[in-house]
Amino acid sequence: MFDRGLILTSQAIRRQLAAMPHELYLIRLIHQPPNRPFPGERLWTAEQLRNLATIRFLRARNREGYRPSMKHIPDYAPPWG
Repeated sequence: MFDRGLILTSQAIRRQLAAMPHELYLIRLIHQPPNRPFPGERLWTAEQLRNLATIRFLRARNREGYRPSMKHIPDYAPPWG
């Protein structure tokens, strides 16, 4: 089944990633209007954000009233190594 919204969202995410290329991105989901975050924060790679399953997940949360907020993580060093 053709999902025009999914295609448009995928294109927008690809443009955003091209405009701010980094290895990792912090995606927070903020519920509107109470401005409460979705439980937990997650670091995503650019490849994960290009994945259609990830885009479907983010679109589903958006339909539930969560606004995605994306921030790149410069020079990220994982705490384990």
